Amino acid sequence: MRTAVKCAASATVALVIAYYGSWQVWIWGADEREGTWRARERDLQKELDAAKQQTEYAYRRCTEIHRTYQAIIETHVSATNLVSPDVLVAAARQRLQNVQYAGDFVGFAPSPTVFYELSVVFKRYGTPVMYDAFLQDTNPVVRAMGLLCYARTDPQHYETILRQFASDITRLRVYHDTCNSQLMMLGKFAQNLHDDPKFLSGDGYTDDFLFFKALVALGEARPERLIDSEE
Repeated sequence: MRTAVKCAASATVALVIAYYGSWQVWIWGADEREGTWRARERDLQKELDAAKQQTEYAYRRCTEIHRTYQAIIETHVSATNLVSPDVLVAAARQRLQNVQYAGDFVGFAPSPTVFYELSVVFKRYGTPVMYDAFLQDTNPVVRAMGLLCYARTDPQHYETILRQFASDITRLRVYHDTCNSQLMMLGKFAQNLHDDPKFLSGDGYTDDFLFFKALVALGEARPERLIDSEE
């Protein structure tokens, strides 16, 4: 009996020791994992601090550069030689007299026609008096320009103009986003402008044309481009 009690007591003590030992091992393992996690957290914080310092340095440098060159930039802007709209319009009107066809874009890689580039100027700086003069010109291409300008700047008044030109059978060559021109009666041209808002009204496919439109809007387009442009 005593032997059994001693064996039971010994077994209990052994279990307690084993349990305590395993608990100590688990605690030690948890401490190690926490230490590793905290070390990684410190490393990450160092990286974040370094990135923040680099960002702040870059911002300071950008600010310094801007301050250094701000005066130069402002001087350049103030000295920009803006072209008088009157000079640009006069060059455009002179060029229009020699244009042989109407249209917007032409070619396999479509580029704007001279007619369409000139229309950008006239729609931006033209007046009803100018448009009326175009409509009375003997050159059908010039009359087509008057129609285009009125159709895109004053659609309500264009309704009246359309009735005047609907029966005009004068023929002119027209390019409309194609390589080949077509002969079109001026009355049909006028009707197309009325029926299709996209007829001769696109922005094109070339950065150069979009840049030209921006220059016209800003008053920085040069008349030399209009005078030197080719059919």
